[in-house]
Amino acid sequence: MINIKACISEGEHKTQEFKAQYSKTMLKTVSAFANYHDGRILVGISDQGNVIGIKNVSEERLKIENAINDGVRPKPFYEVEVTNLEGVKVIVYTIYKGDRTPYTYNQKAYERMDTSSVEVDRERYDELVLLGRNSNYEELEYMGELEFKILGDALKSSLEISSVDINILKSLGLYRNKSYNNAASWIADKGQDESIGLHLICYKDQSMTEIIDRKSISKTSILKHFNESMNFYDRYIRQKDLIKGERRITYEEVPRVAFREAVINAIVHRDYRKKAFSRIEFFPDRIEILSVGGLPVGTTEEEYLRGRFSNLRNPIVADLFFRLGYIEKMGTGIRRIKQSYRDSEIKPVFHVMKNSIHITLPIMEGFVDVRSETDNGSRQEDIRLSHEEERIINFFAAEGIMTRMDIENRMHVGKTKAVELLNELIEKGYIKKTGKGRRVKYERIEKE
Repeated sequence: MINIKACISEGEHKTQEFKAQYSKTMLKTVSAFANYHDGRILVGISDQGNVIGIKNVSEERLKIENAINDGVRPKPFYEVEVTNLEGVKVIVYTIYKGDRTPYTYNQKAYERMDTSSVEVDRERYDELVLLGRNSNYEELEYMGELEFKILGDALKSSLEISSVDINILKSLGLYRNKSYNNAASWIADKGQDESIGLHLICYKDQSMTEIIDRKSISKTSILKHFNESMNFYDRYIRQKDLIKGERRITYEEVPRVAFREAVINAIVHRDYRKKAFSRIEFFPDRIEILSVGGLPVGTTEEEYLRGRFSNLRNPIVADLFFRLGYIEKMGTGIRRIKQSYRDSEIKPVFHVMKNSIHITLPIMEGFVDVRSETDNGSRQEDIRLSHEEERIINFFAAEGIMTRMDIENRMHVGKTKAVELLNELIEKGYIKKTGKGRRVKYERIEKE
C-alpha cells in the first residue's frame, strides 16, 4: 500500500502530480508516464499539497478511467488505489511505463519536464516509435559502402582478430539482412555525417580567449573519437609520482579512469540523430565533457546519476566498446567516475539537460604550483609549469637525457614547438643543453 502522507510530503516532481479533481490535462501526464517512466497521480490533492478529498469517489473514478481508456492510445497499464486521509478519500493512479510507445493523447505524445507534461519534439517522437517497434535508430539500414580499417586495428589489438569480414560484422551487430546499419556507419572509417563530430580544446586560462590546442574530428570512426580524446588527455594532464614505502604511486590531475569513462559515456550514449559536435574542453582547474542528447527513453536522472541505465540508446555500440575492452563492465561508468574521486574533497559535477549531458571533472587536490629556484639559491614561488612542460619533465625523470626528436615523438609536436618547449624549460632551470649541432642533447637538472 502506498504511503500517501510520504507522497504528499515530497510535493510534485517529475514522477508525481497532484490534481484537486479530474481535468483533461491529466491525460497528458498519463501519456508522459506511459512513454518514459512509472509515475503517480494523486487526485484529491491541491497543487500546493493540501488534502481536499473526493466526495463521490465512484463517479470520479468512472470519469477518469473512461477518459484514460478512450483518450490515450494505445491503452496504458495503470492501477488505482483509494485511501482515507484526514477524514476524506484520495484516489491514487499509478501509471506504468509501457512498451508500445508512443502513448498519445489527441495524437500527441508527452514527456515530463520537472512538474509539467509537455509535447515531445519530432526526434523524441520518432525515438518512441522505434522503441515501440523494439528497435533503435542505430539499427536502421545504412545505404552505402563502408570500410573498417580502424575497427580492424582495434580488434587485432584487443581480440587478436586478424581481419574484418562480413561474418565478424554480423557477430558485432553491424551487418544484418544483407545491409549495414547506422551503427556500422558510426564505426566505419568514413561514412558519418560531417556535422556529427567532436571538438577537443585546451584553454590557457579561464577566460577562454587563448587556446593552447584545438582539434575537430568528424566524418570518421567514433573509435577515433575515443583514441584522439585519450591522446589529448595524455598530452595535457599532468602526473605526479609519490613514493610510499617501497611503492611508487602515480597521481593524475584528473583520474584517467574518470576521464575515460566520461568520454565513453559521451560517445556510446550520445544521440546520433542530432547533427551537432560533442565537446571536451580542458581548463586549468577542470575538464568539461558535453555530450549531445539527453537521457535515453526510459532512463531517469536518478538512475543515470546512480550509474544504472535502464535503457541503452545505442546497445550495438555499447556492446562493441565492451568487447574491445574500453568498457570494463556495463552500466558502471558513472559509479567509476565517482569512485575515482572518493578521497577528494572536490567532486565531479553532472548536469542532465533535455538535449545534452554535461560532466565536469575537477583537478584533484595536491597539484599545487611547481616551484623553481633562482641562481642565488633563494626560492622563487609560484612558477608553474604548463601541462606540456610538466609532461616533458616526467619524460626526463624516466629517461634522464633526451633529444629534440625524442620530445617531438613523445609530445606529437613539430620541430618548432619542441624547441620552444625545451627553451622554456632551460630558462626556468629544469633542464640544460649539452653538445652542438647534431649532437645536441638535453639533460634534467636535479633539484636539491
